[in-house]
Amino acid sequence: MGITDHTTTSSTSNTAQQEYSKLQELMKSGATEASTYLESLKNKFADYDKTSNKSATESATSYFQAAMDRASDLVEQLKNASEDLVAAIIKIFSR
Repeated sequence: MGITDHTTTSSTSNTAQQEYSKLQELMKSGATEASTYLESLKNKFADYDKTSNKSATESATSYFQAAMDRASDLVEQLKNASEDLVAAIIKIFSR
């Protein structure tokens, strides 16, 4: 392998590493933003329940609880996938 080949390989490796880092940051940012929206939605349901007509047999919070829990679980999975991606990138580029 010549000097040019090594430089090209190193440059490609650095570019790929930067792109994976950007992807990981986007995943983390998206997960954080989704968590924030879910928390806001949960608070709005609670506020609605406090001020709404009490004749309903079920509160909005309890009605949507399963969906909110599922969404929170998916956000957690996205965060974990982001961390796994970083670990895989480090492993690949440490060789």
